[in-house]
Amino acid sequence: MNGSRFGRLRPSALALAVGFAAASVVSLARPAVAGWWDEAGKTREATLDEVASSPELWRDVPVSIVVRFGRTLDAPPALGAAEWTAFSASSRAGNPFTGLVVRRGSAEAARLGTLRDGDELRLRAVVRGGGTTPGSRTIVEVVAISGAADALSTDELALLRRADDMMTKDNGGAAERLVRTVLDAREFAPPIRAELWRRVARAERAQKKLDAAAASFRNALAAAPDDTTSARELADLRDVLASAAARAAKSADTTASATGGGSSPSQSSSKSPLQSPPPADASARTSRPFPVAPVATAPAPAAIPVPIAGARLAPPRDRDGTPAVPPQPKSPVVVLPTPAPQVDELLPPPAPKLAAPK
Repeated sequence: MNGSRFGRLRPSALALAVGFAAASVVSLARPAVAGWWDEAGKTREATLDEVASSPELWRDVPVSIVVRFGRTLDAPPALGAAEWTAFSASSRAGNPFTGLVVRRGSAEAARLGTLRDGDELRLRAVVRGGGTTPGSRTIVEVVAISGAADALSTDELALLRRADDMMTKDNGGAAERLVRTVLDAREFAPPIRAELWRRVARAERAQKKLDAAAASFRNALAAAPDDTTSARELADLRDVLASAAARAAKSADTTASATGGGSSPSQSSSKSPLQSPPPADASARTSRPFPVAPVATAPAPAAIPVPIAGARLAPPRDRDGTPAVPPQPKSPVVVLPTPAPQVDELLPPPAPKLAAPK
């Protein structure tokens, strides 16, 4: 042993120490990546009816909801009127809700004084308390208010960034759904609405839905007639549609010519060099009627008698009415073979005996 306190290090322990040090250096150099808690902090799309009916499921969860403003109210006594201001709103289904609150002195509280009854708003809020006990109500803290004249909110911009990411991944269907989620949520100023319709049109064009894309570009121009970007892209799309229609018509003509169903007058009048000339008496042949061979018809099948229960069949009769006697079978004539001659009949008769001399 050497003079070390720990003695001689074994090769396995030395390798383990070196690996642990390298892993520590790599872990320090690599940025930290959050897990499910990072997803839990994102704002989720919800409706006011969902939040009001199940507040415990949405407790402390950032939500983005669309409502119609009602009026300003006094804050619940449990919160304190000195720190909070409440207001009522209704969902898109028309159900009223009175548990929305904002902090006094905030920009959202100042915004309440400029709103009118029925204004459509997008709210970013967090459920702070649920109405689980009788007499209590659900409290939802509003942290951001966006109206029709406002720019895109933070949540809306996040949805549009996700839509752009889907477009880079050639997923036009997902991009279209994300943009329509923003577009259908609330009213926007004409320039913003035109931009959203233009995004929808581009996603539809990526899915080869050219007619729907043209309609979306027209919606963008209806929102902002001076939108030169939408006008230029719509003109380009019209050229693509015209070229596709011309190619389809040419393909249809080629198919009809190949099948012989749609030949032009010039093609029908021209004769092939291999076509033989008509005979001299072609007109006479065509003027005489052709003999028509009679069509042979099969005899009708005989009717099959149907037996009737309890009925007796009458014996057959002759024409004079007497019962017909069925012919009796004749006994067969048996021809017996001629017997063969006996052996004695084949021998000559014996000679007569002569008398002896006396």
